[in-house]
Amino acid sequence: DRPLPLEGITHELQRRNHSRTKTPSWPIVMAGGREREVQQIERANRAAAVGRLLLGEIHSWREFIEAGHLPPDLPRRNIKAGARDVRRNVSKRINSWVKRNFLNADADRLGELFEAIKDHWGLEIPLREFEARFFKVRNEVLRGTPSHATVVISLWGLAFMFPEDFLTKDIITALNVATNSEQELQPDKRAIHNRIAQERESIGALLRQKGHAQRSGVHACFSLLEAYLNGLAWAAVDGHLELSCPQEDMAYLEHCTEKSLRSRLINIPRILTGEQLWGESDERVTGIIEILKPYRDSLTHPSPFRVPEKFGGYDKLSTFYRVDLDTAILAVQLISEAVRAIHRHVWGEAKPDPSWLTDLKKAIERARAKTEETA
Repeated sequence: DRPLPLEGITHELQRRNHSRTKTPSWPIVMAGGREREVQQIERANRAAAVGRLLLGEIHSWREFIEAGHLPPDLPRRNIKAGARDVRRNVSKRINSWVKRNFLNADADRLGELFEAIKDHWGLEIPLREFEARFFKVRNEVLRGTPSHATVVISLWGLAFMFPEDFLTKDIITALNVATNSEQELQPDKRAIHNRIAQERESIGALLRQKGHAQRSGVHACFSLLEAYLNGLAWAAVDGHLELSCPQEDMAYLEHCTEKSLRSRLINIPRILTGEQLWGESDERVTGIIEILKPYRDSLTHPSPFRVPEKFGGYDKLSTFYRVDLDTAILAVQLISEAVRAIHRHVWGEAKPDPSWLTDLKKAIERARAKTEETA
């Protein structure tokens, strides 16, 4: 059960009636020596508790809450010893850790964060709101985390939650499942039909698992591209990117989710930099829009009706059924290359790729290596 917060110790001066001094109509509260020492230790302990929580070193909310308070019956000698430890050790450890990870953070602001976490047994808050309310996170800690991220503080420590990271992990999981399933199916492809028929159920389960992973991977790739483009537009509209552009371009960014994927792919990089990255005939654009997108559209809007000729005139059902491991790997490769090109166009070659994009590149390399083994 959640422990109740401990009450602070206060000392109220007794009211006295003096003939020449009017007695105040409110109680006067003054902290004595013991209370000052308790407040000093609890202030440092709360800051330390937040630090330990962010590092994932606290294992229950009871431990976290109790770390920020001293027992009311703690002997004075223990309080004095604690005060000396705060001055000599605790404050130094806190300051060292805080300076490495945050800007403009001190024990008071960490104490405010302690109260916010304690009230909700954790915290989920937009990054921009977290930095406005508490303190800024150093760029080395963010490592390419977008401005629209959510700060998550839990017993697992400090984390940043944003769609690009979730979708990247979805894609990597899909690639792993699909390639592993393909490897497991290889012996059955070379076996005679009689033996395969006896294992129909287990083989069918593997095929369904592989098919699900392939379709999920293709779908997640397009979601990742949209999340990245929309996130860039939002950063500009929300003031996180310095931007000087015509009013119609700013209006485009504000309403970009109403535009087609082709339009956003071409126009958002141009608006953010003032320079064209690619046109409609660029092979990187046509590879995504004309080769891959029909697979995604067939998965998102499956139908026995053919697509109108002006949109390609392809058969949606046959396109739906043709999604295979090669399609999934190609989707991951083309989408990740497009995101990397946009990232470098907007931020420059000197800025490293975000960690999630690097993870995606490694996943493609592993998937290709596995498929070559089974070829």
